[in-house]
This record gives sequence, C-alpha cells and structure tokens, in this order.
Amino acid sequence: MIGKGDLFVESMQARIFRPKAPYEQRIAWADNRLPSTDALVGRTVALERDDGRTITFDFDASTASWQEPGGTSNVEAPYDAVELRDGVFSVDLLHPENPVESSTRSATSLALNILTGSALLVRNTITFGEEKDFHQEIYPCRIAGSGGSFPTLSAELVGKRAYAEYSDGRAAEHVYLNPRRFAWQGLGGFDYSGAGCEDSSTWKLGDDLFVLTWVEEWEPTGVVLLMDFAGLRNAGVIVGQDDQGFFHFVCGARLVMLGRTDYPPGYEPAGVAAP
Repeated sequence: MIGKGDLFVESMQARIFRPKAPYEQRIAWADNRLPSTDALVGRTVALERDDGRTITFDFDASTASWQEPGGTSNVEAPYDAVELRDGVFSVDLLHPENPVESSTRSATSLALNILTGSALLVRNTITFGEEKDFHQEIYPCRIAGSGGSFPTLSAELVGKRAYAEYSDGRAAEHVYLNPRRFAWQGLGGFDYSGAGCEDSSTWKLGDDLFVLTWVEEWEPTGVVLLMDFAGLRNAGVIVGQDDQGFFHFVCGARLVMLGRTDYPPGYEPAGVAAP
C-alpha cells in the first residue's frame, strides 16, 4: 500500500525477447495526435516528487533544461508538448546520448495538470547489448506552489473497453482488467501478429483524465499515455528497440469508448472495491 509521502518507484523489466518484433513499430502513431503547442515556452515548472525532492524544468522554444536530484549539471533535451485540454499537457523529452553511458538511452515523460497542480513524471531507460534491460520509473508529483495533490493509482477504468485510433483505419483496443493489468490488440489496418496482456499502472490526474504506463512483457518497449476521456484524445510516447535500433515515437489518437463490464458482487477484479 502506498502511503502519503511514500515514493512510488518501480522497475518493470521485459523478460524474454522474440527474434523479431510481433508487429511493425515504425508506423503512423501520430497522424491523429493533436498539434504540438508552444504554451510552455518561457515557463518554469517545478515538480515536487513525493519523495520530497524537487526537479525544475525550464522550457524554451524547442528544448527544456533541468537538473536531476543530486546532479551537478543541467540536462538539456528537445521536447514535444501537446495540450489535451485547457492547462493539461503531455510533454515528452528525449535525453541526449551520453558518451560515458553509451549503452543506455533515457527519455522523460511529464503529465501536467496546471489547473489542479497534479503531475506525473515517468522515466524510461533502455540498456542495450546482450542483456537488454528496460526500466520504467514512476514519480507522482505536484506542481510547487500550487497546493495540488499527488496523483493516485486508480481503478476507475477497470472493466472498460476503448480503442485509440492513431491514424485513419488503424487503432489499438484496450481492455482494463484490473488496476495493474490491461490487454491490447490491434484493430483495422495495423499488421499485428497478436495481442498482449501487460503489467501496467493507471494514475488519476483529474476528472476523466488518466495516465497509463506499461512495459511490454515480450519486447524492450515502454509506453506512457495521457488519456482524456472527456475530450476523447490521448497523447504520449513509445520508447524501445527493434531490429532497426532505438526508437522514440511521440503518438496520439482519437479515443472511442466501446463499453464496460459490471462484475457481480463478490467477483470484482483484484484491487477493485465492491460497491
């Protein structure tokens, strides 16, 4: 159980790798993504993590800079931001290659609700070489000075089915099985050879506003999606490695809610309170 002020950091690791990816990663993930915004240009956003540390991001026209807790120098990286609704931003930053740690690549995703002060910071790190490793670290945050609260793990999506249409005729269906597990499959024109059921986390950032994170079980790939079920849009990033090397794809889709399952009393999925 996560208590107030407790740090939620976990490592999700892909365990077994197929010789070839089960589907083509390098496809149109962003055709239906909302346009990038410059609303953060010139702004400073300080995030108080729930471990008591603060990390401050300074945004200019194309890059953001920040200093890691305990670090001695700034990191500067290109970023892409989308405003899903007024004051709600999905921000994705690709860290520069580190000549000292050339066997790893990292990317940071921010989900910011400026109006409520809640935020989530997700760090994806992939290690290359014979022993591939993928870590996804998740930090609940609040915007300094906002009086906001830390986002919490949510079970509100459990039992619901939706699909995200990333380009015309190409969609991915989601079925939210319990607070820490969801299933997906490709619909329409995506050339999938299968589906997946992944360890995941769902965080509530506001009314009908959630962040879904996961690392694929069979491939070194991690995903962060900010999902607005009021505006029926998502935005986020897909990070990983395929036969062509490292990739970092921003993505975005139109959402369609397909339905929901109401479980009989006593048969609710794990982690879901009985009505």
